[in-house]
Amino acid sequence: MQKFRGGRGRGRFHNNSGDRFQKREESQDDEGVGFNYHDGDRRRRMGESSSKPFDKRRVSFKTNDRQGRQRFSDGAIRKILEEDEDMSGNDHSQSNRGGNRGGSLPVRRRGSPIPRRGNFGGQNWGKRRSKLVAGTSGWYQVVIQHGQQFPKDVLFKRILEHIFPQIFVPHYFTTDSNGCSFFVDEFDTAEKLYRNNRIEMPSGQTLTLKVYSSVPNVIVDSSLKERIKMAMAKRYNTQTKALDLTRFYADSDLTDVFVGLSRVSIMGTAIDVIAENVPQIETLILSDNKIFALTHFDTLAKKCPNLKNLCLRNNKIATPNTLDNLKSLPLTELVLAGNPIKDKFPQQQYISEVRKRATKLVILDGDPLPPQIGFDVSPEGVLPTARNSFICDVNGTAIVRQFLEQYFMLFDSENRQPLLDAYHEHATFSLTSYSPFDEIPGRGLKPYSFMNRNLLKTNYERKRRLVKYGRLPVVSYLSEFPLTQHDPQSFGVDLSVFLPQMILLTVTGLFREKRKNQSQPLRSFQKCLLIVPSGGGFCIRNEMLHITDVTKDQTMGAFKPAPVTETPQMHTPQAPIAPVAPIQAMPSTSHGVDDVTKMQMIQALVQSSNMNMEWSRKCLEENNWDYERAGYVFAEMNKQNKIPPEAFMK
Repeated sequence: MQKFRGGRGRGRFHNNSGDRFQKREESQDDEGVGFNYHDGDRRRRMGESSSKPFDKRRVSFKTNDRQGRQRFSDGAIRKILEEDEDMSGNDHSQSNRGGNRGGSLPVRRRGSPIPRRGNFGGQNWGKRRSKLVAGTSGWYQVVIQHGQQFPKDVLFKRILEHIFPQIFVPHYFTTDSNGCSFFVDEFDTAEKLYRNNRIEMPSGQTLTLKVYSSVPNVIVDSSLKERIKMAMAKRYNTQTKALDLTRFYADSDLTDVFVGLSRVSIMGTAIDVIAENVPQIETLILSDNKIFALTHFDTLAKKCPNLKNLCLRNNKIATPNTLDNLKSLPLTELVLAGNPIKDKFPQQQYISEVRKRATKLVILDGDPLPPQIGFDVSPEGVLPTARNSFICDVNGTAIVRQFLEQYFMLFDSENRQPLLDAYHEHATFSLTSYSPFDEIPGRGLKPYSFMNRNLLKTNYERKRRLVKYGRLPVVSYLSEFPLTQHDPQSFGVDLSVFLPQMILLTVTGLFREKRKNQSQPLRSFQKCLLIVPSGGGFCIRNEMLHITDVTKDQTMGAFKPAPVTETPQMHTPQAPIAPVAPIQAMPSTSHGVDDVTKMQMIQALVQSSNMNMEWSRKCLEENNWDYERAGYVFAEMNKQNKIPPEAFMK
């Protein structure tokens, strides 16, 4: 049986492809299994002629240290397997193997993909691609080597006959000492010229064509700008205020120079001409101009403020980000049919992506759009004035104020057991906390983290166990918190629901932990309370508490006394928190109360006195917005029947 190994010893020979082998005879008793080209020999090795069973033989790659014998390492084998291949796609017969005998194999760049097939270092190495790649610009240059020897008409006639029936429209023909060139704007034409790149002239000479994806070059100057202006003048409709620039590069007055609007410099010049001569334009049509970028369109909003209709049909706009420059335009109608972006997304997503860039759009691609759902914001974009608190019903002001005063007075005391009366028998409570400094010793929110119910940091079973049910477990859990002192001036109160059945209340503010002989860290909190009637008062049915770190601004304003002229004085209740009886008296105020407090005082006086709003306001104004004095004056005058009947007419 013949074995073949590489080497330089006697008996070597070359096959037809140039590979070198070492021929060696071996007996059938050899325990090594050789690699034979012939299936018949392989069957004989596996069949009855073998003196030893095939399954007892082993595969061995024997080494030979004789001088001149080639040895392979793992790195060498890997390098050979990763060598680049021929990109021509030709079959690799033995006749074109080993074409690079004298030199080394071409080296593939690290990280580049391994071609499936090809020939290593063969005759077809570096052959041009078999297919032309479509360019973004849509223009292709055709170069004819030695084409300057023939007239232009003769060349074009031979090319037309060569690619018939393909449409052939050449643009911008030029010649030089090495040949001639022209441009085409049809990919199918360029691809056919690329594949059939040899034409035979009447003289028998063969010319070679080279095709590239390229854009004609042009110098933008005042002369070109004037020619663009003259070409636009005949395309503008003064009655409809519409400018039609469809296939502007093919305009009959501009055939000798390239004015493709796909070029950023040309488009910028065209926009300047429009702004200088027809700033009142309302409709701009830019169909079939191979436009793939809208770089200068963000300036149109200031230069042409009346532009509402824009047609970009049959261009090369491929991504939604290209439309970002349309955001400042007050467009009501837009046409993008015939662009790659139209087929890139489902219809609803396509409409949504376009509407993000053109918010006032009414018609897209000729179809009316459904009304857009959005926020009811005034056109000027002025947001309502921010308020520290929100009260949905002024009738709940006094109740909420008294409830919170009693609750936090008990919470900040050294004994929180009286809070049992503040919670419902079946109350629920949960706590969440977050601090970026939790992992730093001595910082963060360690006193609260052991019961933290942050949904991102705990599993399902622990989330269930961390909810406290019943007023006794809730108050017992609150008693484990550090001693605190809350800052009433930092409170923000949102009364979202005020019904006879329940009250929904959110309180935000600051507190500090009272520690002996230690620093007293500040904390920020938010309580969401669901309060229900209980007996003659109210109690908490559900509470969610969130604690986090304070900001720098909160630290600077914490625990500062509030000006007496801006905040109403609050009564300190003496009754326990449950029951909390509704009270009708408003707190005493000073002269400089704000409008919100005035309205609350008027509403309270209307309910307690049964006067209408006009007389209630009058009573408060005459008493310098001192609610207690106004109430006293009303009571005295009502006893003396000095209040006219019209004060009670509503």
